[in-house]
Parts: sequence; structure tokens; C-alpha cells
Amino acid sequence: MSRSPLIEASELLEQIKQGKGKLLVADCRYALTDPFAGCKAYEQGHIPGAVYVDLGELLSAPTTGMNGRH
Repeated sequence: MSRSPLIEASELLEQIKQGKGKLLVADCRYALTDPFAGCKAYEQGHIPGAVYVDLGELLSAPTTGMNGRH
């Protein structure tokens, strides 16, 4: 059985405290009404060591008129 890459906040906190394992925390906050909102929120505060990943630029496909981007 494979383990999900998603964990509870309490488990993340424990892993950060213990310096356990290799973690990659991606902050993907996004608001359809303000494409810069996620980056602004990240700059105001984020989980220690987290990286910001722009959902609209890096995690979305181009629109074709027949698909959803996100």
C-alpha cells in the first residue's frame, strides 16, 4: 500500500520539529479574482521551509475553450 503525499497539519508540525525526513511543502494558495493573492499571502507568512508555487502559472494548463485550467 502506498502512502498519500498529503498529511495532517499536526503530523507536519511533528516532522518539522523532529527534522524528520525530506519534506517539500508547496504553498499553492490562489484566488480566481486576484492572481497575485496567493503570492502576497505567502510573503505575509507561510510554513517554515515552504516554497511558493503559482497555481495559475505553473500548475495550470493553457485554456482551449474545452477544458478547465486548474
